Amino acid sequence: MSLSPTCPWHQPYAVGAFAADSVVRLLDDSVANLLSPFHSLMLKRLIRLRWGCTLDVIGVADEEAKFVGAVLAKIAQRGFPAPCSLDLERFLLDQARQAGWLEYAEDKKAGAFVFHVKNYRKNLPNLLRACFFAELLLQDEEVESLLEHYLSLCTSSEGEFYDMVYRSCPDPRLALFLAPQRLMITMVRLTHPREEMQIAVSDQRVDFALEVPNLAEDKWLRIVVEIDDASHQGKGQQELDAQRDRLLKINGWEVWRLTVKEKSRWKEKARELVQMLCAAVTDEVLQAAKDIREKLSEESRQALTDLVLLPVAEAQLLVLIARWLHANGTASVRIANPQKLNLQPVLDCVDEYLTQLERLYGLRHFGRPILANSEDDANVVYFLSPSAQAWDYLPLQTSKLVAPTFVFSDYEDALLTGALPRSVPNEVDQSDLEQALTYFLQNLFRKVQFREGQIAIILRSLQLKPVVGLLPTAAGKSLCYQMASLLQPGFTIVVQPLRSLMWDQQDNLDAMGVHRSTAIMSHAEVTPDEENRLKEEGYRAIEQGFRFFVFISPERFQIPEFREQVKTFVINQPIPYCVVDEAHCVSEWGHDFRPAYLNLGRLVADLCSHHGYRPVFIALTGTASQNVLTDILRELNIGDPDATVVPESFDRSELSFEVIKVRVEERLGYLKSLLKNLLGYRPGQPLNELPSGLIFTYFVNDRQLGVAHLRNALLDAFPELRGKIDLYSGSKPYWFKGNDRDWELWKIKLQQRFKRNETPIFVCTHSFGMGIDKPDIRFTIHAMLPRSLEEFYQQAGRAGRDGTNSHCIIIFADDQPGLADEILDPLRVPIEKTSELVEQIPQKQQSDALRNTWFLRNSFLGKNSDKAIVDYVWQALARQLPTREGDRKRVEIPFDFLPDNLVKGEGDLSERKQQALEKAIYRLLVVGAVEDYEKDYTGHKFIVHLIRHSTQTLQERFGEYLSRYATEGEIRRYLPRTSPRNYNEAVRLYVHQIVEFVYDHIERRRRRAMWEMLQAARDPKKFREQLMAYMEESEFTQPVKELTKRISPSEWFDLIDKAEGVDGIVKLFGACRRQLEEFPEHPGLLLLTGFCRLHYGDEGLRDISGAFIVLRENYQKINRHNVAQNLVAKVKTRFPGKLDKVIEAILDGDRSREIARLCYAEASPYSHAYSKALFALVENILNVLQQGGKRHGRVKTKRSVAG
Repeated sequence: MSLSPTCPWHQPYAVGAFAADSVVRLLDDSVANLLSPFHSLMLKRLIRLRWGCTLDVIGVADEEAKFVGAVLAKIAQRGFPAPCSLDLERFLLDQARQAGWLEYAEDKKAGAFVFHVKNYRKNLPNLLRACFFAELLLQDEEVESLLEHYLSLCTSSEGEFYDMVYRSCPDPRLALFLAPQRLMITMVRLTHPREEMQIAVSDQRVDFALEVPNLAEDKWLRIVVEIDDASHQGKGQQELDAQRDRLLKINGWEVWRLTVKEKSRWKEKARELVQMLCAAVTDEVLQAAKDIREKLSEESRQALTDLVLLPVAEAQLLVLIARWLHANGTASVRIANPQKLNLQPVLDCVDEYLTQLERLYGLRHFGRPILANSEDDANVVYFLSPSAQAWDYLPLQTSKLVAPTFVFSDYEDALLTGALPRSVPNEVDQSDLEQALTYFLQNLFRKVQFREGQIAIILRSLQLKPVVGLLPTAAGKSLCYQMASLLQPGFTIVVQPLRSLMWDQQDNLDAMGVHRSTAIMSHAEVTPDEENRLKEEGYRAIEQGFRFFVFISPERFQIPEFREQVKTFVINQPIPYCVVDEAHCVSEWGHDFRPAYLNLGRLVADLCSHHGYRPVFIALTGTASQNVLTDILRELNIGDPDATVVPESFDRSELSFEVIKVRVEERLGYLKSLLKNLLGYRPGQPLNELPSGLIFTYFVNDRQLGVAHLRNALLDAFPELRGKIDLYSGSKPYWFKGNDRDWELWKIKLQQRFKRNETPIFVCTHSFGMGIDKPDIRFTIHAMLPRSLEEFYQQAGRAGRDGTNSHCIIIFADDQPGLADEILDPLRVPIEKTSELVEQIPQKQQSDALRNTWFLRNSFLGKNSDKAIVDYVWQALARQLPTREGDRKRVEIPFDFLPDNLVKGEGDLSERKQQALEKAIYRLLVVGAVEDYEKDYTGHKFIVHLIRHSTQTLQERFGEYLSRYATEGEIRRYLPRTSPRNYNEAVRLYVHQIVEFVYDHIERRRRRAMWEMLQAARDPKKFREQLMAYMEESEFTQPVKELTKRISPSEWFDLIDKAEGVDGIVKLFGACRRQLEEFPEHPGLLLLTGFCRLHYGDEGLRDISGAFIVLRENYQKINRHNVAQNLVAKVKTRFPGKLDKVIEAILDGDRSREIARLCYAEASPYSHAYSKALFALVENILNVLQQGGKRHGRVKTKRSVAG
């Protein structure tokens, strides 16, 4: 049987459906109180009853029109449902209020538009549900006409069965949901493997298909009925039927095969079918539909149905205009409205979308759609509800028909092709830009206004300029790339460091009504075969243009298979942006460094080119030091000095900070007490509306500080909270019975429960503290000292994201303060000796700072150990090295290549060996001995791409690496004193020097960051002040950065003079301590930080001492006497009470004669400093006399020999 020219579901089609925020909240109680409710599963099912429409527009327009068409289609089809326009929602609610259906209030809760419906008419939710089943609202004459059209598609046997179904229906309208002769291609996912899809060729049909949401069981009712005659008895046909049935079952269809020989069973099956349909629709909805038909006035009925159907019309007409523009180069479309729908408010909203896109990109006016006076005068005839009249229009072909049709509930329209990303011109007026961007912010994301920094990031992105966004936590970094991406054609790649972040970002997009995203990651819940199938379907979905956002880990780009797959993704679609989220992971200076990030800049440019267009980088982070920012810019090949967007302030007034110092054995008691107060806990009393909170620790199975131990202790103390407190960690806790894949699956469920407030409190490791977005977290508790102020700020920043006051608390133990200060002083204690010092104290008694060094010692095994590992790896690679310069060779190295005895530390040995091996390969890549490397996770091996350079090139690469972080004078310290004799020696020599540099700078920086955190915690009254001084820029930030490029004492003291008052000291302190983490041996930074710290106490004395040590050892040409003299003068003016202590600190760093004489003169008479200076003077005099005696002895010896 050929395709029917009059049947809507035999025509080309598209999908589009918006919904009103207020309607979503009314229909689904589970999302009623959330900021964004568009992830409602109920609404996703209901909306698919109405989303499909016939649409056939073909043509090729100019570049401008194709661009606008592609963007408009993305907006229209970003989600099912996505939120309708704000103006349309207000119109619908005002109309419903005038008709007496409801009252409503528009709220701007937490910066988002929320519509609360109240005082609504009885049974309104069921009446609204009935509106999605628009077939049930049709009048009797319309039903009879449609049923005649349905029967015209049937053979005599099929018509006989259909009549039985019709007669079994309590309401004949129900028969309209059973579609005869539905095409198989409209009933299956289009991402299936190609060999499976061969069965569903364009002319393959089923006899009958029923697809409706089962409201009673929250799933789909999908039934295929096949009427088999004698032609189905042959072996070949039976095999084909079996293949078809398998494909349908994979897609959720239940297949009924009824033979002509067994007609006696048909009536029974028809009744069963109708019973299942009625149960799915539910009696409540059937009755509500009847009430709408029979009991409502025309005004009430229109106001009610418009609430559901006009947002659908807005999306469908947007799709129509997008396709029309893309094909014909104009939006001037005359639309006939035979159903007399209330379409003018809808077209006004479509007009506004076009206006704002034209304004934003400085484009020509494309014309506007209008309502035609008659069908004869129209380009398009639009039907929103099923109509027999639409069937009559189809064969005429005098105008395009947009009418309801059946579409598979898993279907997605592909992105429109042929358009490249377009830059916002510089000539566009700033007010026009902001007006347009604000319009899209409010209508696409339902946010009221931009936060600081967002417009700057979005604008640079839309100008197709790379950008690094450094914004505070809760500043809305993700929205920046999401908006920019929706306003450009193609799909965006988002690189995320953690699975939990990928899920969280997808979940947030889902809630906002952006449903076209995917995450490419392993699926813990499936078998390996199913995993491969899901991966193939995921790849096909991207390749065919079904995804707008693709989330991946950085390691994915190291997989050879994925690199090849990316090339197929960009055949039809551009990638406007590559987003690097949590971008501090790019840099080895960052505390979450991942080597896999290092190839992104090169690989994205090489693999993701579409017709010459390469993705623009958007790098986002909430915490990044200057060296980290430098690394981000360098590794992503961003050369624009204006690429970084930094806020004026990191302070969040809604967060309160509290630091509680305890003894080790008191920690748990304080934690219980804090939680009790935060929850308002009273034994035996019900706990309603528990606040959401996070309790952070760094350990998983530790018996004092592990997440498992803390959670169990809290549940023992508060048994009523069972089910309300749980844990989250990267690795599985000891009590979890499943394997690692099971734990990954369980973590996703845990995260869902936390986001839905089913489990509002988590005890978690820092793996849950990076980027998780839950607006209503009311408290964070760090059960131990954070490892840095940056890390604390990021984790504590999970709280109060909705702007409501929230608490951030640190509980920390400092039982060995002297030992902690010693271990965290990199100038005095090398990393190799820290283990020995820490182990002097039993682990149960160790303070938090000592416990935190465990992570440091596992990351930095020691200079000699790291050198030995690199040597071992290079020794193996060198055997495969090409002999000629420029030649390349591919070498495979198994993950477990390193011997056990080479890898020190604690924890999983196989994981540590793999990490150490990758770090060694990365070091070789830095000097140029390795060109690239990949990771084959299936084969458990690295694939290393060797290249032979000249020794001169190795030296240049080495110097280039150091120049990122060090001044010319500092670089000289690491240049080899002798030239390497051959290539192998050159590789080893330069890699060894890089290891030296890493330990001298990066390792020391990490310890410095830990010490800064400890010092801030030790002064709880000034903790907020110190945190903000550290995080924020001030007038001292740039001068202090410049100071690091040279050694100029006059600049140091000029800055002290400019730091007037306490405010000046605090700002200078913040600028210096942050830079000091980057340059831990810079004497000027040490001296300035020590001076400023005198405002807080005596902790800065060690930095002053350190400054003079560095000057004495490394900068002998600097006049240290003048430095000491100036410092003493400044201290006498600003901190006179600290003078003697400062003098002692100077003497601890430098006891030379000139320094001792100065200190003796300036110290208070008979003070400890006075005595110390005196002893130093005497010591110098004795040294001079002793040296003089030795010289005199040598002279006498020479004379006696001569005699």
